[in-house]
Amino acid sequence: MVNPDSGAPELSTRSQQARQSNDELARSAARLHFVSRVPFLCECSNPDCRELVLLALAEYEQARSQPITASEHER
Repeated sequence: MVNPDSGAPELSTRSQQARQSNDELARSAARLHFVSRVPFLCECSNPDCRELVLLALAEYEQARSQPITASEHER
């Protein structure tokens, strides 16, 4: 489903919660000047998913237009 205002897919509640957590992780990592990859939460719609996605902060910022998901997970 696409959000008509942004052109980006709508996120499920679980995905929204993961995105909010990931945004906070990114802010903290930036504040602490992380230079290594950061373990972000998979933003798939599976409520039982506990996978992590390792990304550099620049990669996370570039990928934010879509849900960040582990390999082979549905968005």
